[in-house]
Amino acid sequence: MLVTLPNFFESFVPNYLAQRVQELETFDQEVTDANFVSLAASFHKITGSGGSFGLENISKLARDVDQAAQVEDHISLRLAFDAYRDYVASLEVEFEELPQ
Repeated sequence: MLVTLPNFFESFVPNYLAQRVQELETFDQEVTDANFVSLAASFHKITGSGGSFGLENISKLARDVDQAAQVEDHISLRLAFDAYRDYVASLEVEFEELPQ
């Protein structure tokens, strides 16, 4: 998935995305273990931060994980997390100058 962002995000987004990718294995284990409280807290933060970096889809997908964790619905949690994981793992970002 290719996302184009304004170049002023270039100094922030690569590190942000690297963190999200690095967390995937831990989150996957937490989903398997049904660690609802930890997942709800983590994905609540990601829900808030994704849009701040111009990555609204990350926020939307994280919100789905957060909501499934809050109601302790393991099947919905697995489906929501798998969608989040697949998106984050395949995300490529390019940066462009904003028109003057």
